Order: sequence, then structure tokens, then C-alpha cells
Amino acid sequence: MIIAHLADIHIGARKYGEEVLDQDIKSMLEQIFETLEREHITTVILAGDVFDKPKPSHEDLVWTVRFIKKYTSRGFNIIAAVGDHDYPARRDLTPLDLIAASVDGFYAPAGALAFRSKNSILDFKVRIGNYTFYVLPYIRGIKQKREEQYKAILSRLKQVLDKTTILVGHLGLYGHTREDDAVAYPQQLPGSKYVALGHIHNRIIFEGTGDIPPYAYPGSLVPLALNEVRHTHPRGPLIIDLSGDHAEISMIKIEPPREYVILETELEQLEHYARIVAGRRAPGKQEPFVHLVLKITEKTSPSKIRIREEIARIREKYNLIIRLAAIQRTTKREETELSSVNEDPSSIEKNILASLLGGHTHLAELVYQLKHSLAREDEAETSQLIATILSSELRKEWSQILGSESKPRRQHSDSKKPLREDPAMRRKVRRTLEGFLE
Repeated sequence: MIIAHLADIHIGARKYGEEVLDQDIKSMLEQIFETLEREHITTVILAGDVFDKPKPSHEDLVWTVRFIKKYTSRGFNIIAAVGDHDYPARRDLTPLDLIAASVDGFYAPAGALAFRSKNSILDFKVRIGNYTFYVLPYIRGIKQKREEQYKAILSRLKQVLDKTTILVGHLGLYGHTREDDAVAYPQQLPGSKYVALGHIHNRIIFEGTGDIPPYAYPGSLVPLALNEVRHTHPRGPLIIDLSGDHAEISMIKIEPPREYVILETELEQLEHYARIVAGRRAPGKQEPFVHLVLKITEKTSPSKIRIREEIARIREKYNLIIRLAAIQRTTKREETELSSVNEDPSSIEKNILASLLGGHTHLAELVYQLKHSLAREDEAETSQLIATILSSELRKEWSQILGSESKPRRQHSDSKKPLREDPAMRRKVRRTLEGFLE
């Protein structure tokens, strides 16, 4: 049996409001499935983040359903895991649940409804041919609790999975992503024949050794953020040959419709570099997508209007898509910002929160999660995060941040109380949080 492995597709992504990103993703999917059909590979894993948002537009949902039906009607079996971008607010169904309920041959066994039920993780499986695919969705919540849940689930799976099983999951492994994003170690993976992962947008392939099974992240189909443009891995699906004793991992390379580039330059030099990018455009390729990192010095500080007009002029003249991704200022005060231009946006936001919270990184992580939980309207996770932030364990940190340690009598009498039982302190914390969460 030979299967294809994709992940982090993000249908509906429109970075900077540009439609071409979503168009490229859909074009890549069409090329991939046409190639798989020619190669007679009809079992496809989508390891999470099929959509960019848990509530895709009507247009994107209709396109996806028609696309999937086109290939399942030709004998394809498509197995999808729920990623963090697929996960709905509150207790809604995911778009994957809806597609699985209406399209034969498309499976999302660990959708939102199933995962909230009392079913065992062992029930979230699909049998295709001689293999059973166990599907593990993205688990939301506070990092510590997520790690505990993954540890328990993977330990349970380790007892039953063998060389006739494939594990599909959407999660970050230590050693391959930021520590604040990782929830499990490769050694915790159960001994299945292959582990198809998603969530990390770079391509990572591990052939397996000792007690660690072969696993891989295929990476995103197109660069979805500034830092991803630097990922030079081939784009397209991983191909997993399960016919031998060990899973053999190869790939099919699919070229994106356009070149994605980063230009780091001053405004005066932008046209020079734009001319070079336009001049190397290959025949048949769409206009290049330029992520502009604009360098500004104290001597050359153009107005916002001039920056906008110059970008528009060069964009039209050389038929390029140019989007201002970041600004680098070379004043000494902002040197630290220069080094963080290509960091993951979440890391930058957490660093800013930590600096505002007196260097308390754990509290900054909780506030960051709370902000995004509120944006998703996830009531359960929001309540859990608020309870943690207002717990007695974090009272000392809040006292330091709010300068409450100057009141020894009050602090001594209430030092073991949760903040939610201290009205005065709670009001101060609330005002502070409101400033961060605006």
C-alpha cells in the first residue's frame, strides 16, 4: 500500500488580504491530486489545518467540498485530522465534521463532536485496506494540561498500535518547534508503521530508529508567513510506501505557481531589486510575491504616504505583488527589534507581553493564550485560563507587577487566597489585563 501525506494546507488563507495566496494553495492541491491519480495513489492523509479558519467562507467551503467529491467519486480515500486552525469556537462542529457527514470517502473520525464525547481515543480510527489509521486531533488549552493529555493518550496508544497501524496527528514535537509550542517528545510516539504529523510548516522527515517510529511533517504548500519564505524545502506531498518491513518515505515535488521572495532594502533601492526579481521570472510563472522588509535610518525616514505610493508605483511597473511585511529601524533603541523581524509573530507578541509583565514569561504565555481564546469565543478554555491566571499560585507575580508588595499587612493576610477572592487585587488585575487584551 502507498499513501500520500499532506498537512497545513490552509484553504482560505489571504495574507495581507491578497487573494493570490489562496489561489496558489488551490492550484497546488489540484496539481497534487492530478499527479496522485496518475500514479494510482488513492489514499491521502491531511494531517490538520485543512482550512485557515474554523469558519471558512461559503466560497471556500463549497470549493473544498466539490474538490473532495471529485476525487472520492474516483475511488480516493481521504483521512483528515483536526488542526488548531480547523477547531471551532465554543462547541460548534468543525468544517471537517460537516464534510465527513456529507461526502463518502472523506473521514474525520476525531472531529470536534467525537473528541468531546466519552469515546476512547481508540475509537477514532479508519480501516482502509490492511491498515488502521488512528487519528489524533489538535488538543487546545493551557500548555501544561495539553502535555498531560497528550502523554496519557500516546501512552494508551503505545499499548495497542503496531506495524499494521498508522498514527495521524496535529501537534508539535520537542526538537522540531519552539518549546512553548511543543507538547510531546518523539520517544513518546507509539510504535506504528508510520506517524503522519502536521502543525509545523517546515518539512521534517525522520526515518525511524530504535523505539521511535518513522514520522514526518510535510510542511505547508506555500509560504504562509514572512519567516516561512526562508524554508527551502520542496513543496508537495510526501509519499509513504508501506509494502516492505519499514515505511519508505519519498516525495513528489510540485512547483508553486509563483516565486515567493523577501527583499530587505531601503526605499531608494527598492526599484533596483524589484527589477532583478521581475527579470528572473520563469516562463509560465505568475507574478512574484515580494515580502518587503523596509530598512529605515534616522537620515532616511520617508512618510507613510511616500512608502505607499512608491510601492504601488513599482508594483505596477514591474508586475509584482509587493507587500510591506516589516520595517527595520536602525536606531540604537530599536536594535532588538531588528533581530526579531523574521521571528514567528507569536514569539514577538509573547516577548512584548513578558516585558510588560516584568519578565514573567509563564504569565505572559497565559495572557497570550487568553487573548486568542477570547478571539475564538472559546468559553471553556477562557474560563480555565482566567481561573489559572487568578489562582493563588500566581499571586506573588501579580503583586510584583502591580507593586502590591508595599502593603505587607494585606499581603500577609491574603497571601494564600486566590486573586478571585480578593476584590481589590482582582480589580487591579482586571484593569491590567484589559489593557493587554484590547
